[in-house]
This record gives sequence, structure tokens and C-alpha cells, in this order.
Amino acid sequence: LLVCEGGEVGRSAVWNKTDERVYFQKALHRVRPLREGNTRFLMYCLWAAAAMDVFSVEGNQSTIVHLTGEKLREHRIPWPPEHEQQLIVDALDRVRERFDFVAKQLASQIDLLKEKRQALITAAVTGEFTVPGAA
Repeated sequence: LLVCEGGEVGRSAVWNKTDERVYFQKALHRVRPLREGNTRFLMYCLWAAAAMDVFSVEGNQSTIVHLTGEKLREHRIPWPPEHEQQLIVDALDRVRERFDFVAKQLASQIDLLKEKRQALITAAVTGEFTVPGAA
């Protein structure tokens, strides 16, 4: 699991490719569970902590928040049995898939509405039709 140290502290992503080497800068932490567990579960926990501003309270308003390795190790993360972690990850993955599907549909609808709006503006400006109530 690669985790941001600064900027968007706690933002993380799983690197799944075991047959390829990965290089990362020192602004990222490489995190692995100490015990058996699901790395994606850990990712979701860090996402939740970041969303609840758990990490931002460690900084102050005049500095950028940094999640040093020492600070990261101090945080306690719930760690249910591995089969429960998998159930939770599966459920969250399904919700994310549905959310992504709906978000793509909404983005497509917004693009279509923008096109129609522009077509209406063009038609009104070029005199293709009159706009009711316009002088």
C-alpha cells in the first residue's frame, strides 16, 4: 500500500503487480500489514481516517500536515479477522463500483445538457427561433 505523507495525507493506493518493480518518492510510505490481512482493507481505513480529518489535527494552520512514519505507526486501526476484512472490502468495492457507474452516467448527462444548452444559445443568437419574452 502506498500512502501519501503530505498534501492529501492518507490518500493511498494498492500496488498489485508482484512481477514488476515499483519506485516511489520519499513523500510516499510503503505500508504492509504486520499480521495477515487485506491490504485493501487498510487502504479503506486510511481513506476513512483522512475523510474524518484524523491526520489533519496533527498539523497546524500555518504548516502543511505531514504523516511521518512515526506518526503513522502511532495510529491504531481496527483489525478484524481476515475473513471479515474481506467481507468489508467486497461490500465497499461493490458500493464504489455502483458509485463510479452512477458518476459516469451523471457526467455523460451533464455533457449532453451542456451541448444542448450551447445549441439553444446558438439558435437564439442566430435567429433560428425567437425567445419568448425577449425584446
